[in-house]
Amino acid sequence: MRRPFRQYYYLVIILCSGILFYYALFIHNRALPNPDDSKVTLLHQQNSNYKELSRKLDSLEREIESQVQDSNGVLQRIKSKFGSNSSLAHKLIDKVKGARKKLDHLHHDFDDEPHLGEVHSGGEHVQGKLSHDEEDENGAHEVLEEQSRESVIAILVIVCNRPTVTRCLDKLLKYRSSPTKFPIILSQDCGHHPKTIEALRPYEDKLIHIFQPNMEEIQVEPAHSQFFGYYKISRHYGWALNQVFNHLNYSNLIIVEDDIEVAPDFFEYFSSTLPLLKEDPTLWCVSAWNDNGKENRIDLNAPELLYRTDFFPGLGWMLTKELFKELRPKWPPAFWDDWMREPVQRKGRACIRPEISRTSTFGKLGVSKGTYYQTHLKFIKLNDKFVPFSTMDLTYLTKVRKYHISSSVICYLFPKLVTFYLLFSSYKKKTC
Repeated sequence: MRRPFRQYYYLVIILCSGILFYYALFIHNRALPNPDDSKVTLLHQQNSNYKELSRKLDSLEREIESQVQDSNGVLQRIKSKFGSNSSLAHKLIDKVKGARKKLDHLHHDFDDEPHLGEVHSGGEHVQGKLSHDEEDENGAHEVLEEQSRESVIAILVIVCNRPTVTRCLDKLLKYRSSPTKFPIILSQDCGHHPKTIEALRPYEDKLIHIFQPNMEEIQVEPAHSQFFGYYKISRHYGWALNQVFNHLNYSNLIIVEDDIEVAPDFFEYFSSTLPLLKEDPTLWCVSAWNDNGKENRIDLNAPELLYRTDFFPGLGWMLTKELFKELRPKWPPAFWDDWMREPVQRKGRACIRPEISRTSTFGKLGVSKGTYYQTHLKFIKLNDKFVPFSTMDLTYLTKVRKYHISSSVICYLFPKLVTFYLLFSSYKKKTC
């Protein structure tokens, strides 16, 4: 009886061994995941998790890189003109170093992570491409940045030896809505006037301070010796305009002098009229001043009223880089404002000016020795009401408006012709 039992025993062992061998050979191997597949899947998951973070970091990196490039450019121009010891130069150096440090940390923290569009598998590297949507988004972002730069309006403050320039700066800083959109450049002539330098010290971190370097005496004709100051002013203006447009590379500029005080809506007025100045070739400047702005000659209830004028007003005015390119080669040695009023320069173009002035002057003494201040300038009314020009339709100031005026003139001079035309048009519509 034992031999048959042994045979069954051996048979059971063989069957069990066969089942185990089959399981180990086929089923177990099929159930185990492929290590390479697992690695790829894991990296895909990581890539998905980092996708949004990567996009934000890329955007931040571009922004910091842009700041570094802009700061480097301005820094080099300032160092070449005013020396490396300038306080502004040191501030820009610190800004560049700070931005570069952020950028280096950004690369260090993110270099070892799987980037957007990349998968590593078995030592292989596959580089993905940006989608069309992302390319379009980047292109749109660049266009918006360009438009933003074009809307920046630099404020150039012309200074000589007036410590009271702080009164001008206080109002500019009080009413300025954005330091980025309205950067202030203070250009000083007359050497390093001690009292003016001391008065400006608290403002150094709020503006760019440049110095007109040419202190040589200007040779003038004996008949013009009494007008020597006007020659210095014209030289300073030409130099300062060139610095702002061609070295600091701004496209739009408002010029004010150190004895000018501005209205609450000064910046609103200029930012709202800038598009008109750029789009209408029959305009060549925007001024904040009304030469006839005494209280008894203006409508005090119409602070929103603006005009086109053939007369160049000055005393707080805006021009573009394109206009300076035209004027720079023939910039006059003296009396620059009278020169601007000559037909050869104006070329039939107009300026925009307000009913109520957005600037006033407190300079009792100056090159003109107060000749016009006591009799005229001090009586010009400064607007004290904020007008939201950006919400208004200002197209009536453009060249197109002349067509509507001429139409009204035709209606007045030829009423019968206009009546016949209207009747004919009405009859034609009824018969059609």
